[in-house]
Amino acid sequence: MRQIAAKVILQIRQFMPQQEYERIIGEQDAGFYQIPLEDIQKFYDFMPVGSSITRVKELRTKQLMEGLKMLMSIPPQVQQMGGFQVNYRKMIEMSMEEALDIKNTPEIIMDAPPPPPPTGPGGPMSGGGPPLPPDELLRQALVESAPNPQLAEMAKTAPIEQLKGILQQGGGMPPQGGMQ
Repeated sequence: MRQIAAKVILQIRQFMPQQEYERIIGEQDAGFYQIPLEDIQKFYDFMPVGSSITRVKELRTKQLMEGLKMLMSIPPQVQQMGGFQVNYRKMIEMSMEEALDIKNTPEIIMDAPPPPPPTGPGGPMSGGGPPLPPDELLRQALVESAPNPQLAEMAKTAPIEQLKGILQQGGGMPPQGGMQ
């Protein structure tokens, strides 16, 4: 961009009459036409104003955001029928890095934690919901959820039918006095 800017300035200086230059900028020449062309080439470094670069950046940002919006609207069924899969994570990272100048996307977009292991349908204490899990899982859940060691020990040794009866009645763990 700097080379192009330098060439444009030199062309303006060489081929545009001073009166035309002053008419375009809206004020009198402040000395631009008094500087020899050789001095402009040797001693001046031109940098384009940010507005031209900003406009390109705004256009790229708009394109990325529109692309992201379009990809997010594609239903999974269409992806399956079309034989493709959208990498949403990559598109979001690219949009953040290129459009928003956010460079630390791995710190922002992290892997999701693994899902917790299943505890059976509805969990062991789901009174009235799905059927209770197998006896061993029920006993294990009661032992692990016992509020004190005595109840945990009781859950280990009590007949499974008695534990199921207490749970189905909505009683949770038996009272501390023990099972009757």
